[in-house]
Amino acid sequence: MANELANVSMGDKLAYAQTLADSGMLPQAYRRNPANVLWAVEYGAALGIPPVVAIGLIHVMDGKPVASATMIGGLVRKAGHRLRVESDDTRAVAKISRSDDKDYWFEASFSMADANRAGVSRNPTWSKYPKAMMEARAITAVARKACPEVLMGVQYTAEELGGSAALEDLPAVAAAPAAVVSDGRWSDKE
Repeated sequence: MANELANVSMGDKLAYAQTLADSGMLPQAYRRNPANVLWAVEYGAALGIPPVVAIGLIHVMDGKPVASATMIGGLVRKAGHRLRVESDDTRAVAKISRSDDKDYWFEASFSMADANRAGVSRNPTWSKYPKAMMEARAITAVARKACPEVLMGVQYTAEELGGSAALEDLPAVAAAPAAVVSDGRWSDKE
C-alpha cells in the first residue's frame, strides 16, 4: 500500500483528505481538519492499513500516535506472531509467541487491582467495559515487550495516555468516495 501512495500526487491526497474531513462520520479530531486526516492516512499507509481503517483506529494525543488495542493486536497478527488473550472479571493475560521464536511466549497481565492503583477504574469506559479495558491494557503491554517493531511508533492507547477512546467515540463505518478509493487503495481514476 505504501508504494501505491507514493505514486499519488499531493494534490490528490489533499483533495481526498478534505472530502473525508467534511464527513460527520469521523472521530472529532479529524472533522474539518484535513491535515489530521492526511497524517492518519499516511501513517496508516506506513503500517499497511487502509485509509478508512487508519482514521478510525489511529488517534493523536499531544502529537503522539495512539491506537486501539484492536489495531495493535491486528498488527501483531499481521506480522505473523501469535496473540492469545485470557480474561475473567478480575484479570486479563495476553501472550505473544513470535514467528521467529515460536517456543517462547511473552506475557503481560492487567488486573482490576492494577486499574485501581493507576486510578483508571473510575473512568466511565472502565466502569462500563472493565474486562475489555483490562484486555486492552494487557495486549498493548505484551506487544511492546514482544514485538515493538510491528508497532512502528504506535505503542499506546489513548486511554493509557490519559485520554479517551471510548468504544462509543469510534465511528461505526466510514465510507469513502468510490472515485477516490477502491478497496482501500488510492486511485486517481474517476
